[in-house]
Amino acid sequence: MTEPFDLKRFAELLSEQPVENAIAYKNTCIPSTLYKFSPLFDERRVDWQTENELRVASIRNGEIWASAAEFLNDPFEFKAVLLDESEFDTPLEAKIMDRLLDRIRSVFLSASFTGNLHNFPMWAHYTNNYQGFCAEYEVLDGHRLFPVIYSHDRRNAAVLLKRMVHHLYLLFKGEMRREQVSAVEPMLLYLTHFVKHDSWDYEEEYRIVPPNRERTSGKLLKNREAGLRLSGLYLGTKCREADKLALFEIAREQDIPIRGIDIDDSSSKFKLAFREYLPG
Repeated sequence: MTEPFDLKRFAELLSEQPVENAIAYKNTCIPSTLYKFSPLFDERRVDWQTENELRVASIRNGEIWASAAEFLNDPFEFKAVLLDESEFDTPLEAKIMDRLLDRIRSVFLSASFTGNLHNFPMWAHYTNNYQGFCAEYEVLDGHRLFPVIYSHDRRNAAVLLKRMVHHLYLLFKGEMRREQVSAVEPMLLYLTHFVKHDSWDYEEEYRIVPPNRERTSGKLLKNREAGLRLSGLYLGTKCREADKLALFEIAREQDIPIRGIDIDDSSSKFKLAFREYLPG
């Protein structure tokens, strides 16, 4: 069973150095299997056929879409930290640091997964009310994956940011060697991209936050870049027959199982049942 991620323990390992020890601990908290829900559409949406074709093509090509924060469904993504102006010497310094924080936020994308295939709200919210599908991935290398941390509070990052900038300034002036520059502050700032308000905790999310050097709205990552391998497909109860057939062909080509879902009528509890899908 996957160990729950303990942020305090991660921070302690991070401060002790080397960073690899903290990452090794984090990797023990990544499940061996993750899931990604995807919507598919019908004639009620403009350009629905093109959108469906692109989503199916990404599965066929072994690719995962990573999006810029402003295009995600939570408008407060990457907003887990704030800067307390009283921590700065002048209003100008505070303004400069605020711009730097915005720039840090803008240079990353996000690709999200869940550890829970049986999540009723996730099926409803992320597959267009069960018209889409869910892709199952085997985690081959969890190095780039982090558990999402759910919190009721934002964190003040003023001191953290000031310390990081100061170290970089000393490095630039030649007054500090590269190996002396602490990796703790950059890693903790990077970690804030994995923090969400605790009302989202039902998603049980894990995510990859790749760099966005081109400042695009998003990009496709190869499964192998993410350390993942497609290992199964699940079809929503309202998935169109044409989309089912397209996904079935992919499953057949890649020799992976494909299953339809429904409510488990043999259970007295609300429970999903997964059965092998065969066309016709």
